[in-house]
Amino acid sequence: MKSDRTDYMIVMSHLKTALKRQKMNYRDLAKGLGLSESGVKKIFLARDGSFQRINEICAYLGLTLSDVLSGTTETVRPIHYSNKQQTFLLETPKAFALYWKLVYERDSVEKSIASLHLSEKSGFSLLRQLDQHRLIKLLPGGRVQLPPIQLIRWAGTGPLVEKIYREWSQELVRTVASPQPPPNAYFLIRYFKIKPKTYADFLAALEDLEREFIRRGTKDMRSEAEDLVHFRWLTAVDNRSFIK
Repeated sequence: MKSDRTDYMIVMSHLKTALKRQKMNYRDLAKGLGLSESGVKKIFLARDGSFQRINEICAYLGLTLSDVLSGTTETVRPIHYSNKQQTFLLETPKAFALYWKLVYERDSVEKSIASLHLSEKSGFSLLRQLDQHRLIKLLPGGRVQLPPIQLIRWAGTGPLVEKIYREWSQELVRTVASPQPPPNAYFLIRYFKIKPKTYADFLAALEDLEREFIRRGTKDMRSEAEDLVHFRWLTAVDNRSFIK
C-alpha cells in the first residue's frame, strides 16, 4: 500500500527525530531490519513509500504508526515478558543478571560478564540462551543487538515480575527506611486525612513526576555520559490507616 506523498514525508521526518532521540543512525537501523545502510537511506530520502516498511521501522523503534502520525515519538511503552521468558529468567539467575546489566544498565558485554564473574565461555552460553528466548539478538562475532533505550514501564504479571516487585521493594525499604536515611538516600513516611479529590490529585501528581524523570533518565542514558549513577525509586501509597 502506497502512502500519500506529503504524509509519507511527514512520517519520515518524525521517524528521523525518533532515531536521533534513541541515539541511533541509519547503520543501526539497517542491522535491525536486515537491510543495507544505503537501502535505509533511500527509504528516508524518498518522497513516497510503503506503509509496510514504515510499520517495520516503527516496530523496531518501539513506536506505533499512530504515534508517528501524530508526531508523538517519545511515549512510555509497556514492556511485557511472556511466561516462558519469565520462567527462564527466574530459573537461570545468572542469565537474568546478565540481561539486566546489558538491557537496563546498558553495560558492555565485556563489562557485564566481568562484573558477574563469568568466564567467556559461560557468558557466551548465557547470551545464546537469551537470544533463543528472544530477549536479545546475538549477532556474528559475539556482538549483541539490544532493544533501543526508550521510555518503558513493566506491564502484566508473572512469576519473575511478581518476585522482583516483592523482593526488590522489600530490600530497598530495608536499606533506606529510617528517620535518618543513609547518605544519598531519601525516605519519607506520612499519614493524614484528605478529601477523595485531593487523594486523586496526589496520585496524578506522582504519575506526572514519574513520567518527567523517566524522560530525563532515558535522555541521560542515551547521552552515554560517564558520570551516571544508579537510581532506585519505590513509591507506595494507599488510602488506609496504619492502626487497625
